[in-house]
Formats: sequence, C-alpha cells, structure tokens
Amino acid sequence: MISTINKIDRIPDTWIFEHYCNLNEKLHGQDVKILSKFNLKDTIPSMFIYLWNTKYYFKDFSSDKSGDGIKLVSHLFNINRYEAKERIINDFFNKKDI
Repeated sequence: MISTINKIDRIPDTWIFEHYCNLNEKLHGQDVKILSKFNLKDTIPSMFIYLWNTKYYFKDFSSDKSGDGIKLVSHLFNINRYEAKERIINDFFNKKDI
C-alpha cells in the first residue's frame, strides 16, 4: 500500500492550482493573477499564483491567505491539512483526465 505521503508527492503542484482554481491555462513557470477564490466580491485580481524554488504557492491579498497547494485546498474547503491531502489524492487519482 502506498502511503498518503508518497501519493501526495506524486501529484504535481501545478495540477492542484489548475484544478482547484479553475485556471484557463497550464502552469509552466509563469506567475498568474486571478480573482480571489476566497472573496466573491473581488472585482480586480488580488490572488497571485507564483513559482518559488521550483514549487507553486499562492498569496491572496484580499483575504490575507497564502501557502502551498495543500493549504489552498485546506482554505477552500475549510478542512485541516490531512483532510486536504486526502481530498487532493482522491480527486487526482479518481478523476484525472489522462
């Protein structure tokens, strides 16, 4: 049996951001500015997805939330980090278009 740690390490952080932020473009090294996923009143993009040291992170200036892909999912669904990992694993391995 593959552990949660091994499974989450096999999921590209690009997929996490593309999937949960409904990005219209693939991430391949660029930074992206989008409307906040946490503030529905946002009319000017205030959420940034950026690459730092080969890993993607987000910073949402309208809600002051930030972190990696797991933290994003944790905030989006109001769940803890472990539950966020489980959700990502289930979504990736059960619904991934190959």
